[in-house]
Amino acid sequence: MFALTCHHVVLKVDATHNKDYSFEKDSGPCKNVQLLGTHTFDKLVKSIDNSIKSHQDTIEDCESWIMQYEMLLEGNSGHNVAVTTKRLKRAWVQLEDATEAIEDLQKFHAIVNTDWGHPEQCIIGHIHCSLPLLFGVQPDGFTQDWAVIDLDKAKFCEFKGNFIDLGTEKDCGLITSKMYPCTDGSPLFKYPKGRLLPVCGMISEQLMHEPNMHNKNREHCLLVIKNSNRTGVIIGCATGIESFVHNEGTNQCSKEWAVFNYDCNSLAFFHNSDSGSMVIDRLGLMGSILHRGAGKTESSNVSYIIPMCKLWPWFKAVFTKAQFYHQDTAY
Repeated sequence: MFALTCHHVVLKVDATHNKDYSFEKDSGPCKNVQLLGTHTFDKLVKSIDNSIKSHQDTIEDCESWIMQYEMLLEGNSGHNVAVTTKRLKRAWVQLEDATEAIEDLQKFHAIVNTDWGHPEQCIIGHIHCSLPLLFGVQPDGFTQDWAVIDLDKAKFCEFKGNFIDLGTEKDCGLITSKMYPCTDGSPLFKYPKGRLLPVCGMISEQLMHEPNMHNKNREHCLLVIKNSNRTGVIIGCATGIESFVHNEGTNQCSKEWAVFNYDCNSLAFFHNSDSGSMVIDRLGLMGSILHRGAGKTESSNVSYIIPMCKLWPWFKAVFTKAQFYHQDTAY
């Protein structure tokens, strides 16, 4: 089982470091890949602690409300009994939900510290091969920046396929409205059960150049989504053209696929440490992996990806029997 990411994510790239690497050809020890760095691990633990604290605050509020509502019902002070009773029931439900959430988070906190607390426990595999970062690779002139990780199957024994996690249930309505901004006859986006959107193919070159949907201004576009380490679930608007990018370090030009922010009020589609994140459209067709971003401000930020329809032939030249996605996934 292999994972695809960017070369510059797993190996250092600068003026003196940009070499081809192959585990089978290299005589040294394998280069392990760690899922959680120290900063990311601390961030995860802190987020769990913050969530627990938030639910504890909810419990305190609910207990206060319950006391007030019960006093009102006992005093029969001319209030609306039906409304107060309804609010009392709602407060009890919220209290029970918060209590259950804290129990689950505390269990998760223990698992994180026990199973992922040491760097050695966070190793998910090793680099199998990583081709050097190249610009203007012929015949089409696109950037080449990819690496393959040989995954430790023991850590992925419950693997069911490639998915993007669309976040919590509270995000369902917002994501659905953004992914289907107007009625234009194009295929509908349906928020998946269990919030996991499966990958079921790749965006073709034709679809890349001829988007089959419209944004809220009824302009042709191709809305794409990613869930990355730094910024989480973000929707962007892929262009229908190939962009030329200039690398200042090598003074070379290359083609990449540009993705704009969803609108001027949305978060940037790319931030540092987002490289290697999978980008797919609303139907589960994979565009590719995030490469980099450009722009002085968030509102002017442009993200760049290397189209999967260009990257896949390079990948298949090395891994001739590779399958693009898990065929037996139950959607």
